[in-house]
Amino acid sequence: MTTEPIPEKLCTNTLQRNAPTNGSDQPSRPVLHAPTTPCAGIEQLPPEMWARVAHYREAATATSTARTYRGQLRHFAAWCDAHQLPNRLPVPPTLVAAWLAERADDGVSRATIGVALAAVKSAHREAGHAFDANDAVLLATLKGIRRSLIEPSRQMAPLTGAFLTEILIGAGTTDIDIRDAALMSCLYCLALRRSELAGLDYGAFGSGSGVIKLTPETLEVVLHRSKPSPITPTPITVSRAANPLAAAAIERWSTHAGLGDRQPFMRRMLSDGSIGGRITGGGIAVALRNAICRHLMAQGASADAARAASQSYGGHSGRVGFVVSSREAGAPDVAIAAVTRHQDPTMVARYGAQADQLRTAPHNLEGVGV
Repeated sequence: MTTEPIPEKLCTNTLQRNAPTNGSDQPSRPVLHAPTTPCAGIEQLPPEMWARVAHYREAATATSTARTYRGQLRHFAAWCDAHQLPNRLPVPPTLVAAWLAERADDGVSRATIGVALAAVKSAHREAGHAFDANDAVLLATLKGIRRSLIEPSRQMAPLTGAFLTEILIGAGTTDIDIRDAALMSCLYCLALRRSELAGLDYGAFGSGSGVIKLTPETLEVVLHRSKPSPITPTPITVSRAANPLAAAAIERWSTHAGLGDRQPFMRRMLSDGSIGGRITGGGIAVALRNAICRHLMAQGASADAARAASQSYGGHSGRVGFVVSSREAGAPDVAIAAVTRHQDPTMVARYGAQADQLRTAPHNLEGVGV
């Protein structure tokens, strides 16, 4: 079996292997494995057809995923070179096992180990090679890594309904206070991921990945692209009457910022204090922590104590808080998942496990707690 170098670009395809090279301005890319039996007449396709196919094929994989996989494959290729091992497809599963074992010894997380393996699998799949993910050595190595890498839970502290209510009641009137009240309201009430909130446009779909609308009765979001549904638009609708403080905060921000249809909804704050362009997902996490820090300081906490406490919150705190608060109120998991859009109900159970443990603990019964 012939082998080929692991490519820099994952989002290539077997068609590009046979693409015409007649001076077209189609970008030159590393190629993957050519199919054993190529499609008849494929080399006669004109350059514009190649470009169209390449465009939509790349769109099939999220940009962030492709970028992450490329980084993992570059690491693997460098590791092979450092150990004078072949870094050509197809890769023996035992070689991948050795790479992952060394990465585990270097202290990477179990999640990173999983991503690294997924990148190798994807490279083989894109190249038309088989990869034996059930190889006994590889499976045993992965099991050993999972048993050996004991990691503390990284679940974000929940931004619960009670805590958010406290924050909104005491919210300030500066640009950043008004924005952050709306930011936290969206993360909680709509159970949004930080990337989903960052991608929202106001009123109508523009350059982002979703749209938020306010009607007299509802808060409505349509996510045109989301983690669980990258193709099918996902609607989220919540009652304004059931969320009066959050609805007021969101409406106050849209009015204060002078948002028009198709403009980015959540914005950055510039160094001069003015309102800038679309905020990033990372910026949302920072804004949430800073808002909580300001609130805690307003409640009397020292700057150091408030800053330390706020670091346990992040971009997922709204979603986690929504699940925790919903479970504490007795909402069924199926109803919670309808808002959070979790395809696996075990994630809802995971988010709410601590709340359930505290609520149902025998220590609450008379004669048990001491």
